[in-house]
Parts: sequence; C-alpha cells; structure tokens
Amino acid sequence: MTCARKAALLLSVGIGLAAAGAPALTNDDVRLRRFFSVIDLDGSQEISRSEFRSGKSVVFLNLDLNGNMTLEPDEMRMSPDGFKLLAGEDGVVDGEEFIGSEIGSFDAVDRNKDDQIDYSELSEYIAKYSG
Repeated sequence: MTCARKAALLLSVGIGLAAAGAPALTNDDVRLRRFFSVIDLDGSQEISRSEFRSGKSVVFLNLDLNGNMTLEPDEMRMSPDGFKLLAGEDGVVDGEEFIGSEIGSFDAVDRNKDDQIDYSELSEYIAKYSG
C-alpha cells in the first residue's frame, strides 16, 4: 500500500524560532519548521530532491512515537480522510508506505517545479491533509 504519507512527512525534531515582533506560532507550525530544518541539511532554506529522499526515514522514525514501526492517526496529525488515503485498509502506515507514497512525493510538494521545496510550498501542501 502506497498512498499519502508524505503529507505525514510533516513534523519532527528541533529548532526554536524567536524573532521580535513575529506572530506566535502554533505547535504544528513549530513542528513543521523543525521538520523542515532537519531535512534541509545544507541550511539553504530549500529542500533538494536528495535531501527530501534521505530525510523521509528520519521523519518516519521521529513520528513513530510508540516505536512500533507503524504510524497511527494520533502520531500523524492528519485529517481522517488524509490518513485513510495514506494508510489504506489496515489503518496504519508502515515505513515502506510512508517512504514510497505518491501523495507525499517531492514532485507533489514542489508546486513551482524548480526542483527545490521552500517552507511555503511544504506548509501549503501539508495544510491540504491536516486535521
């Protein structure tokens, strides 16, 4: 089963954004910015195709809070419909599904087709599947 998990791709790890006058960030915004910073290995503020590919397994492991090597709805923060699309009939997302998902593919997220994903592209893409 390979469907929608890169939308799950969202959320993990650590960065603290504290800028004077910046609007308060929600927990999901902070998590998404953390994820972005972990995947953006060269710190360019854009995720390349190779960074995206190598980062999927790290994201999966960080999302799998209970360590059972599958992702469940409460670990992904997706809408119920988005999660069902990703998980398929068994109701969970395994690593192979997460990494191979077409819905969360690099090309699906790279809206302007410049072979880079910036934060706004990722954020807009994730918003389509968030609950």
